[in-house]
Amino acid sequence: MGDRAYMEMICRREDAGLFEELGFCEQDWRTDLPENVVFLVDEEANYVHDDATRRLSAKGIVFCGRHDEGGDYHAAVIASDGSHFCSAATLFGDGRPHVPVQPNGRVHAGAMRIATEYYRIEAAARKVIGVDETLFSG
Repeated sequence: MGDRAYMEMICRREDAGLFEELGFCEQDWRTDLPENVVFLVDEEANYVHDDATRRLSAKGIVFCGRHDEGGDYHAAVIASDGSHFCSAATLFGDGRPHVPVQPNGRVHAGAMRIATEYYRIEAAARKVIGVDETLFSG
């Protein structure tokens, strides 16, 4: 048994089977999505399918997701625009990248760079998927 955490994913309906093979199940309570877009949940995603989602991204699959924290990793939002993949740490349940403020009052430059990259990739993914609004927000 690995490190399991709750995980949500949004993708094109045509790609849903790839995520279902990992253990995701389609949910119908996100009524704000277009017909060709699916919302999937895996309540016990083993190591949040990190390797598998990166492989899907490398194969050109477009998606946006989020997961809770596990024993070995922080909660995060993830996105793939089919060419690039990004994972950004987030506060538990918030759905937005977390950018810490350092003791000197400045934001953590590395976290800011990752957050900016995440939003760029997430926006490109939403365009391909066909969703106008940010999918996971606090």
